[in-house]
Amino acid sequence: MSVALYTVVFGGALLLVLSLVQQRRRQSLLPPGPPGDPVVGHLLRMPSADSPLIFHQWSKIYGPVMHLKVLGRSMIILDTYQAAVDLLDKRGLIYSDRPKFTLYELLGWQPSLTFLQYGKQFNTQRQMHQTYLSRHKVEDFKPMQTQEARTLVRNLLESTPERYEKFLSRFATGIITQIVAGHRITSDADPYLRISNMIYEAMCKTGPPGSSPLDFFPLLQHFPPWFPGAKHVGVVRAWRPTLRELYEYPLRTEAGEARTSFILEQLERMEEGEDDEELKGAAATMFGAGESTTWSTLCIFILAMILHPECQERAQKEIDSVVGDTRLPEFSDRGDLPFMEGILQETLR
Repeated sequence: MSVALYTVVFGGALLLVLSLVQQRRRQSLLPPGPPGDPVVGHLLRMPSADSPLIFHQWSKIYGPVMHLKVLGRSMIILDTYQAAVDLLDKRGLIYSDRPKFTLYELLGWQPSLTFLQYGKQFNTQRQMHQTYLSRHKVEDFKPMQTQEARTLVRNLLESTPERYEKFLSRFATGIITQIVAGHRITSDADPYLRISNMIYEAMCKTGPPGSSPLDFFPLLQHFPPWFPGAKHVGVVRAWRPTLRELYEYPLRTEAGEARTSFILEQLERMEEGEDDEELKGAAATMFGAGESTTWSTLCIFILAMILHPECQERAQKEIDSVVGDTRLPEFSDRGDLPFMEGILQETLR
């Protein structure tokens, strides 16, 4: 073997050793986590269902901040509120960025603040939201929220329990649709209800962000759905038009709405000829996030009252003592309803 070949082999071996040493050094700085497998890391241990519960069980062994690695991609799992505040709030400039979610991008969630990486687009949309959803501005929403809440109560009283979920969904969609597009839902056939229901169905088929094979192997997007690991390609083809309708429909209908809204206010601020893609993304983010969280919170509240009738009875007595039997509660009564406030905070928690 020539000297040159010896040199190449020695140099290659040295680089390999240095690489392994550096990798081990970097890993030693990362939080603890369950043992992984060679090459694939924690791929085979990643939960396909009930991931929050499984991660919580792991946290009892490895602590509230855990490190996982799947096919070379590192993940940090935060299991406690305090850990999330310490890293994402107090040190947000370092840790607030997001990974790339290939599946959600292919579905059409772009540009959406929820999935944007930190940068100009992120800051532009966040500023839009902060301006319109300021502490002072949200006071303007109270009359509309009161009106929608009373419509919900009437619908629940006149219906059967089997239809409660439908009316809760209509209430949640009605609130966010008025805020975003100035449009009031008056019929079960409203296009916004149809879009909302289809978006929910699409999200059920995709799973949590970053959990699909497409997110780990973006090249799978070029394969047919029958190819192993590429079934989400079929989901993209089936549901992308619906996601894009969520972006396009509010701006198409805004011209016919006279009410104040997030979209109308942003359009008035835009210069002539300015691209409206950022506005579409910001509006879609508000619609997608606001509708689902309101609906799920109300469902949790109703289930909690069913499980704890003694709390329901005590809350009813408190409301009756404040408002009597001649009117419904108003936002102005909130300070006089401490037990109801406690139920509210526990529901949100």
